[in-house]
Amino acid sequence: MYNLAGLLPPVATAGIIRMITENNYSGIWIYVGMYVGFYVLYFGFLRINNYAYTKIAEFYHITLQERLFKSIEQHPEILKKIPQGRALDTFADDVRWVVDAVNVTTEAVLQFARLVIIFVIFLTQDFVVGIIAVFVDAIYLLILNKNAKDEAKHYANARRVEDKVISAFTEMVNTKEVECGEQTEFRSVVGDGLELEGNYYVDEQWAAMERSFPTWRREYRKRRHAIMRRNTVWAALPYLGKILLYILLAKMVINGTIGLDILVLLIGYFEMAITCMNEITDHLLSLSNYGVRIDRIKQLLKP
Repeated sequence: MYNLAGLLPPVATAGIIRMITENNYSGIWIYVGMYVGFYVLYFGFLRINNYAYTKIAEFYHITLQERLFKSIEQHPEILKKIPQGRALDTFADDVRWVVDAVNVTTEAVLQFARLVIIFVIFLTQDFVVGIIAVFVDAIYLLILNKNAKDEAKHYANARRVEDKVISAFTEMVNTKEVECGEQTEFRSVVGDGLELEGNYYVDEQWAAMERSFPTWRREYRKRRHAIMRRNTVWAALPYLGKILLYILLAKMVINGTIGLDILVLLIGYFEMAITCMNEITDHLLSLSNYGVRIDRIKQLLKP
């Protein structure tokens, strides 16, 4: 409901512009009231949405941790395939992101529905302008989708490397606890390994961590490069489309085909369409990242 309410303010804005062009000052207050009312609806529904999110988050967090606990208790053989460090990270960290996966899935679907509604509004106002808007937005969405796949791929690769690092560190800590009792003390770092009071040499876990760092750094930098392209290169494309739309609509206003209020209305919806596409891409990208975490949970829940 709050996503649908977000479509209403441009209608009130266009009404205010029409009253101004018609020199109808008293009529402005009707649309001002509508404008305020639309945002009251929007924030009211958003408050309900936040409450629902909190309740669902509590359910998923508690339920999943209970299921993971029982799964390991009843099927300890799972830990033969999954390192202890990864299992602990999944129980403590991955669980809390599941509700976000549910949330971004819902948001992506609703943003797409808003996008369809906006395109219908464009097509009903002027078919040619609508086709141009759909074409520009479709190209932008395809580019964002391809870029998002690159980001998701490098995130998944980096996450797999992090699992190896966490496992190596956990095994090292467990080994030192056995050797030193309850206290494990790191004295210094020398060369490629740790030295404990001058007698600690590079062990298998440290070597595993060292081998993982270059791969993690490469995947992390590739992901950051994809994010940079999305924010600094591809983000400029919709504004070129917006300039084209301004020129076409301005010509139509001058020719008397449409009023100034329709220009304001369509420009407002075009900007909203850009926002919808950016949010859809962000949500799908987040869902890909959360998918990695969900797969880790599912592997611990397998009997």
